Amino acid sequence: MGITKLHAHLRPLSRDVDVAAYAGCAVGVDASAWLHRAYHGARADGAADVGARVAAFFADYAAALAGRDVRAVLVFDGRGPAAKKAVAGAKAPRGRGSPYAFAAAARAAAAAAGATCVQAAGEADAELAARARRGDVCCVLTDDCDLVALGAPRCLFAAKLAAAGDGRPTLVGSEFELRALGASGTFLGWPRERFVAFCVACGCDYAKNVPGVGPARALALSAGAADAEVVLQRLLCEPRCPEGFADAFRAAVRLFTAGD
Repeated sequence: MGITKLHAHLRPLSRDVDVAAYAGCAVGVDASAWLHRAYHGARADGAADVGARVAAFFADYAAALAGRDVRAVLVFDGRGPAAKKAVAGAKAPRGRGSPYAFAAAARAAAAAAGATCVQAAGEADAELAARARRGDVCCVLTDDCDLVALGAPRCLFAAKLAAAGDGRPTLVGSEFELRALGASGTFLGWPRERFVAFCVACGCDYAKNVPGVGPARALALSAGAADAEVVLQRLLCEPRCPEGFADAFRAAVRLFTAGD
């Protein structure tokens, strides 16, 4: 699910980037994002062998990175936090009707193409953000805005295969740098905790939004707030705020800021 409609706010602060810009460096890859994209693309095309299509996707994308001298570190999900399971309502299905059924084949294909594959102890997003903050990877390739709320310094969103000027395959996506967040646009001058509170108020994987509070209302409620608790108190005054929301909100803020 990610953070509801956050991409729309980040887009004006982003730019198209070819992964060749990261030559000589390592990048983290949100393997779940690739799994979902490959799986749903294969299903939409009516592919006879979905597993083969998923494996080919991982092989092609990993090879494109290797061909640009970019070291790919694919991080697969481990055990997710209880808060996320509560929002989902049930554990994601892991049968043949799920992208995760093809994780082993995807991992093998990526490794054969030169990628390093890692299984996180917890959620891949948190592991990727930690690696990015430490400088182990220069960027995280993902389709999910959660990485921004988790404090990853640089993300490349929705990177797709493209043919470069030299005719060799590459990946091109929309790059966002965290340092741009408070420098201009919607979040000019915002402290990090206020931004995280806004993300949670919008609705995220760890806490459902208050009914009737979408991104526009969340933005208004977050404006000028000194910290997340101020945003929470404003949300609690909303007429449809459910019982137990405060605990879920605080838990989500803690998850997003655990690495701060």
